[in-house]
Amino acid sequence: TWVTAISVTDTLAEGAFISSLAMLFAPLVGWLLFKQKPIRMFWISLPFAVLGLGFLSLSNGYQHSPSQIWFLVSAVLLAFHFNFNAKYAQSVPSLALACIQLFVVGTVGTIASLLLEQWPDQITNETWMWVALSTILATSLRYVMQTMGQKLTTSGNAAIIMILEPVWASSLSVVFYGDDMPAGKVIGCALILWSLFVYRGGAKLLERRQQTLPPESNKE
Repeated sequence: TWVTAISVTDTLAEGAFISSLAMLFAPLVGWLLFKQKPIRMFWISLPFAVLGLGFLSLSNGYQHSPSQIWFLVSAVLLAFHFNFNAKYAQSVPSLALACIQLFVVGTVGTIASLLLEQWPDQITNETWMWVALSTILATSLRYVMQTMGQKLTTSGNAAIIMILEPVWASSLSVVFYGDDMPAGKVIGCALILWSLFVYRGGAKLLERRQQTLPPESNKE
């Protein structure tokens, strides 16, 4: 659904914003599936993250596009994937779990492509090079590292950290492609970083406060 959305959109900025919402949906989906209620600091940091994503991706204005439905479906499905991945990462080796997931995606995608798409008669070597880089680095290696990371933390913590993804994307586009970094994007990055600080720093403060309270207060 994500690749389909990219192939039919003219507004990647809005698509990036909607896709990034998956990491905000993830704790809510975890609450629905596994009764893992998000901690209080998640709700406090959530508005800053949403506002930051808005500044980062929508600084040039909002434009309606039918592809946004595909992006929204993709974000919801990714939130479900993130929670299931966190659950099974605890018992399945990271490399094996990533291989199983990518094999299923490749199989389903190939069947769908053969049924619904017409393949080009010729594909250039440059295209194959970029496909290989995308497959090996941006997809396979990323999923393995993400799965390894999810072994070591909760889905809520991982989701908040993953909100930094558009910040990295914007920063690297400036470094590698010389893209502009207008004030809206700077504000967006700052708000996302602030939401992460509020989530992690606030959780630590609450934990320390609970440790200093008498046993009777902690019980309450």
